[in-house]
Amino acid sequence: MIPDTKWRDRRSSSGTLRGPRHDTVGVVSLPCIPRALNGSMAPVHSRRNRTLSRATQQRNSKVFLLCCQVLSLLYLHLVMGTYANAEGPRSRPEEDSHWTALAGYGVTHTSIGNTRAHVETVDFILRHTRYLTAEKGGSWYRCRHALMLEAPMHVVVDPETSPMFGVNVLASWTFTASEELRPYFFGGGGFLYTEADIPGLGSRYNGNYQGGAGILYRIHPSYLLSAEYRFHHVSNLDTETPNAPLNSSKFLVGMTVLF
Repeated sequence: MIPDTKWRDRRSSSGTLRGPRHDTVGVVSLPCIPRALNGSMAPVHSRRNRTLSRATQQRNSKVFLLCCQVLSLLYLHLVMGTYANAEGPRSRPEEDSHWTALAGYGVTHTSIGNTRAHVETVDFILRHTRYLTAEKGGSWYRCRHALMLEAPMHVVVDPETSPMFGVNVLASWTFTASEELRPYFFGGGGFLYTEADIPGLGSRYNGNYQGGAGILYRIHPSYLLSAEYRFHHVSNLDTETPNAPLNSSKFLVGMTVLF
């Protein structure tokens, strides 16, 4: 039983309006309502949200690792296949594969797409290239098709210092008409993990794709200098909210060793 205050239009014999009358009425007690109103239920929802967040992170982690494994197995399957045995002339049999180490600088374009955050990175990439075909074409457009497997590390230096790690599989075409200068272009994608607190990125597990062009300059029968530009896109593939992508340009130089 709780007191219930009701206004009654009760006038005294003198005609003046009296104050409120306190009546007692029976009501059904709902203990969960006051708890919800005074905020005591908030910690329960908070714990539930944290549990869901951890479950989402664990799921994304498993998907991320699975995708990396699938990309690696696909790459190994292709480079170990029969493409490298295709008929046609080869300028140098020892150039069927090579390793490249690249380093450079990247910066986002806040005027492209939905990119809002200004991010600067110092980039390091270890890349293995495997040619899948013999030389095709003639004259200046003679080229070879290759597959690249990359292990990139992008160190965010602005707005904070934090690394990004990932794996990429790229397709490339290299023009081989010249022995000294060999232009190439490439494109592909992969997956990226980061703990950088970048506004709008929304997730630690992200996808990325890129496309670009470069040039190889021979300084030794087994060594070439590399220089390239690539446009780089990062987003969480709408798996989390928000999802403001990072569109950036990267400039890289490095050394290629032939095997």
